[in-house]
Amino acid sequence: MATGLLMLETNGSKPSSKRIRIFERDNYAVDIEYNKEFLIIHLPYLWKFDKGIYLDMLFASEDLAEFFGTLGYPCIYAAVDSNNLKIKRLLDKLKFKRIAVVQDYDVFKRGL
Repeated sequence: MATGLLMLETNGSKPSSKRIRIFERDNYAVDIEYNKEFLIIHLPYLWKFDKGIYLDMLFASEDLAEFFGTLGYPCIYAAVDSNNLKIKRLLDKLKFKRIAVVQDYDVFKRGL
């Protein structure tokens, strides 16, 4: 299992936001995308969903909530591929609520 800072990319020719991979495990990854207006997590893939992954993500989401709160954000947003039912099921179990659909992404929100 590898963890840590693995990726930093800017979106577009003018960096409107930056994206950093903060977790990469055998079966899933978590990225943070941010700019001055927002901070959002992305789950680019989830190959399987089981109790171990759920517990790992439960603890990770609590750490992320603390991090977001320290930065002054009132909630965690997540954007995921609209077609990935496993990720949407995971977010539901982690108490995220779907609030919007933007392009091919479902946007979820969870209070801290």
